[in-house]
Amino acid sequence: MVRSTRPTARPAATRRSARLSLPGVDVWLRAQGLGTTEATRLARVVRTRVGPRSPVAMAIDVAAALLAPRERRSVCAALACFHVALDLLDDLQDLRTEPDGRPDSVLDAHRLLVCVLRSTHGPVLGRAALVAARGQAGEAASTARTSSLSESRRHRGLKAGTLGAAYLRVVGRAAGKRRPALEALGRRFADTAQLASDLCTLLADDQSEDWRLLRPTEPLVAAFRSRATRAHALALAAGHRDARSLAALRWLLRDVGTAERLALDATALDRAVRGSRLHAPARAALSAHTQHLALTTARARDALRSAMPIRRWQPSLAQRVADASANALAFMREMGAGDLDEVHRWGLFGADVIRADVFGRLVVIEALAPLAIARRLPLRRWFRGVLRRADVDGLRYYPGRLEIPRDTDDAGLLLQGAAALGVSEHAALARARRDIRRSARRDGWVHTWVESRIWPRSRILAGWMGDECPAVSANAWLGLSRLARERASRLVSSDRLRSPHYTDVAALCLVSRLARRLAGSARHALTARLEEAARDADRLTSIEAALVLRELPPGSELAVPLAHALFDSQHADGGFAPDPYYRTIAPAAGIRWYGSRVLTTALVLRAWSAHAWAADDGMAHSIAAVATRTEGA
Repeated sequence: MVRSTRPTARPAATRRSARLSLPGVDVWLRAQGLGTTEATRLARVVRTRVGPRSPVAMAIDVAAALLAPRERRSVCAALACFHVALDLLDDLQDLRTEPDGRPDSVLDAHRLLVCVLRSTHGPVLGRAALVAARGQAGEAASTARTSSLSESRRHRGLKAGTLGAAYLRVVGRAAGKRRPALEALGRRFADTAQLASDLCTLLADDQSEDWRLLRPTEPLVAAFRSRATRAHALALAAGHRDARSLAALRWLLRDVGTAERLALDATALDRAVRGSRLHAPARAALSAHTQHLALTTARARDALRSAMPIRRWQPSLAQRVADASANALAFMREMGAGDLDEVHRWGLFGADVIRADVFGRLVVIEALAPLAIARRLPLRRWFRGVLRRADVDGLRYYPGRLEIPRDTDDAGLLLQGAAALGVSEHAALARARRDIRRSARRDGWVHTWVESRIWPRSRILAGWMGDECPAVSANAWLGLSRLARERASRLVSSDRLRSPHYTDVAALCLVSRLARRLAGSARHALTARLEEAARDADRLTSIEAALVLRELPPGSELAVPLAHALFDSQHADGGFAPDPYYRTIAPAAGIRWYGSRVLTTALVLRAWSAHAWAADDGMAHSIAAVATRTEGA
């Protein structure tokens, strides 16, 4: 009976039968000062313990694609020895033994670490080891019953993610140039691979140490934290944590949906790698590992579904929205520990990195401030940061770039955020109102770029795109408390609603919001036009459309499919992938779309709170209930 709940095929990511070819390890060890006999023996240990689908194997394949043979042998040997040393220490901590019964040697780990730290790659790998040790210590100090999901993810990121990024940092330095994008993908790969390993251990091993010791791995923590499975998980953990209780736990893992979210994350990572702008050989080497990871996680998901095909508990649509909203709110709170700066790496103004901390932050504040969950987020602190920026350089999109004129889009968003937060007095708000009134035209349009002595209108028209934009004009009018109704009505009645900055559906959404405020006859025509356009739109603009079309009943053709699409695309950490939202100019590479995980997640939260997503049982979703449940998280 117990065997029937265990997937029959053990995922390939957890096997240790296949090994990676690592020529030259003994030569490298001798170069670090070891004797011939000792170097040969340790090289044999290293080759035995490095699997072909681990994060270090991924880094070795990337090194083979980027480096010359001599540098490649040195880097691969150092990475393999470092990985095996940490693996030996991990085995010793868990009191595990090799298949032949011989305990792993702490002296082997010590010798390998000394050789790595003596090499040119020692500083990078040594710092990574210290960070990983902090994650290991934090994990050892907690259990699955006492940890939160965010804490479990933080420990996993410190351990696996840090090492994955460090491996590719070593490869990049050996190639002569650091590659932040490659390191970020390496971090994501190692993080996802660790989660896959944790889940596969629970699914395929009837003697799982994670279950026996209640290690705070994310699958276990999710079972203890989910409202639907928490009571059952606590009851199982209080008894004998043997194979029989583990079989029952797998039913809970099936209900939590960890395998489904993991498969989605692995697939998204594979798409990100294949769509990246990495050097072609490096992209191909990394893509081979991400494709295998996506396949492995899909097999684990399918094996879990086939072993337990019947769900004992099926939540209502309202309950699914409430749970997904709680996870999204936890993601926003975790990301909100910083200042929500948006980083652009497109060579603007000759700089590699530009932090633009105005537009994205204002959109998030405007989206979340009217909601009941606003008290759970530091919106006022984020808004004070925007006001400080306005005091410094007049609220320009890129900080300190006075060669860019001010724009009425940010001015309108600033005023909307201030109204939602109840802030009425500040010099930046008075300047924003003045800029909008000075830029408003008699035909209802508002110039995008604010005219000044340095920036006359003729110079703006000659050098800047998108001075006439319906979305920017609508944002500007929405920011004014005393609306020039006649002029704004002319904008709403216009047929020229294509935006040079926003997507077409997003522009329709903003103009429709203005029409709703005006309550004129054009509102109904815009609503019909928006509903038609939103059916073929991408996820983010469909969310925006759903926010505007609030009069749609919960069972409408647009509402329910959108809700289920959002469930399927939510990441394991509660956030969503960045979707295109706004065009930004990159002189080195033309025009690109701007997007942000935080921004997309904020708009999803606003959509979930604005609707009663309950077509199946008539239960209305209350965002206040989500805020109450996450109060103690």
